[in-house]
Amino acid sequence: MYFFEYNGQSLDSKRGIFNGNPMAPQIVVTFNADTKTFYSGTSTGDIYEWAGNTCIKSANVHQGSVRALQWTGGFLLSSGSKDNLLKVSKGY
Repeated sequence: MYFFEYNGQSLDSKRGIFNGNPMAPQIVVTFNADTKTFYSGTSTGDIYEWAGNTCIKSANVHQGSVRALQWTGGFLLSSGSKDNLLKVSKGY
């Protein structure tokens, strides 16, 4: 997973730091503008929370790959998966 930041002239890239979490392929991502954190869904059903390029939290939420992820209303995280489930939570 790479994170990119525009420095005024070009894009700088930083590799994601997984902090011991498995480096599963990241399928989908959403952004929480209030806390400036990203959430990503993996091919293994995990959801990761990112602060900058560092994974600060992870949870196994689905039994199949996460195919949809949306942060809405300032506090609801919705995820859809290959396991045919849609889950909505206040964070996770």
